[in-house]
Amino acid sequence: MIDITYFGHSSFKISGKKASIITDPFDSKKLDLKFPKTEASVVLISDNQNTNHNQSGQISPKGDNGPFITQGPGEYEIEGVNIVGVQAPGGEGEGGIEKITVYQFTVDGVRFGFLGNLSKKLSQDQLEPLSGVDVLFVPVGGQTSLFAKDAVEVISQIEPKYIIPMHYKESFGKDGKVEVSSLEEFLKVFGAKSETTKKLSVAKDKLPEEPQVVVLQS
Repeated sequence: MIDITYFGHSSFKISGKKASIITDPFDSKKLDLKFPKTEASVVLISDNQNTNHNQSGQISPKGDNGPFITQGPGEYEIEGVNIVGVQAPGGEGEGGIEKITVYQFTVDGVRFGFLGNLSKKLSQDQLEPLSGVDVLFVPVGGQTSLFAKDAVEVISQIEPKYIIPMHYKESFGKDGKVEVSSLEEFLKVFGAKSETTKKLSVAKDKLPEEPQVVVLQS
């Protein structure tokens, strides 16, 4: 089984038989969240210009080497994990819409899609490697990422088995900025029942027949 746990914002740990992956480690000083001490084989960074997504220095190596850090588009294979990174539109920065990387990666036969702080629907080229992933991590909080309605449309583009919402309703430290959309709004727009749990365990031969929303508690 592959275990998935949530650290908050858009940061998860995916632990397979041999390799473990962490997505978008954040700066605890900027978010009202505590990033834990942890280790990984691979770190996926969707936005290498944003401290809410790029704090890979906090991750200890798993084993003698690593962690291997991906920060942009490309194809990679590390510790048996196949990764495809594709450039996509992120939030709006000082120079306009930022370029981020969305990822498709495979762990122990299970295909994952990680959308970081994606802010717009995917083009056909961006969609191609993500189509039909088994597990999709999708931002739903709006403002600097997808709002609930657009998140639902992206989900329909990809057609995953498991849908894990992220990047919602979080305060941003001293500035007091808060994501304007809530998890509840996304669940209402999506129109499906959800399961709430601290950990999701998945395997290729035990995927649900119908799409299932799983809310992970950090």
